[in-house]
Amino acid sequence: MDRKKHIDPIAIEELFKDNKSYRIPFYQRSYSWSSNQLDGFFDTIQKLVSSGSDDWYMGQIILRKRDKYWDIIDGKQRLITIVLCLVFLSRWEETRKRKSKSYDLNTIKESVYRILFFIRENQKIDETKFTYDNCRLQLSSEVDKRGMEQLFAEKFSSSEGTIIANDKNQIIQNYRLVANRLKDLIEHNGIDQVLLVIKERLIFISLTPPTRKTRTNKDAIDLFFGISNLIILPRLRRYHLPLYNNAKVLKHLL
Repeated sequence: MDRKKHIDPIAIEELFKDNKSYRIPFYQRSYSWSSNQLDGFFDTIQKLVSSGSDDWYMGQIILRKRDKYWDIIDGKQRLITIVLCLVFLSRWEETRKRKSKSYDLNTIKESVYRILFFIRENQKIDETKFTYDNCRLQLSSEVDKRGMEQLFAEKFSSSEGTIIANDKNQIIQNYRLVANRLKDLIEHNGIDQVLLVIKERLIFISLTPPTRKTRTNKDAIDLFFGISNLIILPRLRRYHLPLYNNAKVLKHLL
């Protein structure tokens, strides 16, 4: 197997380019990031926004083509968190006195919409169609799906951050935490800088197994462990690459 054809560094904006849609398979556990994990994530965002340092390695994302979707075998927790960020950014309103003249808010929102939803190049933006059913990331877990449907259905200003305060769904709970952290980042750095980091400077390593007709078990194993192989390291010198060893993920590659 030519590993170079199946292992690539990829940013969020590129991951969702063209007409690609993604799905979290039914066998994946529900979304479960803790507040400590979110704190670590936003500490990274803060560092990237304020320092202008190199891109940040977010870990691997393993994809497998199934019907019209790309199934996410590994990378779900990080990707859902980023989608929560994008939903918040799409609803941001400049209600405070500090309004940057360096960007157009409508342009910012359109950029987010084109990641979350499939929009043709010259298609007019119609926010009434931006529902969870049309989102390019679909969740199979009933608990996660219910939380995401509720989130997309809520009509509110994200700058106010009001959403069902007593809901215990992890998607909703974490969205409130995401909203609070992003509000602070935007107020101090501008929504344009925050969005730039999220869509362009958080880098996944995309691993895509060969098709079932052509792959062998050895191909899948080589791909899974190939991220630490010297064949690809010269292409990824900017990133810190830990070796992942997850038997559950490997099982679904075979």
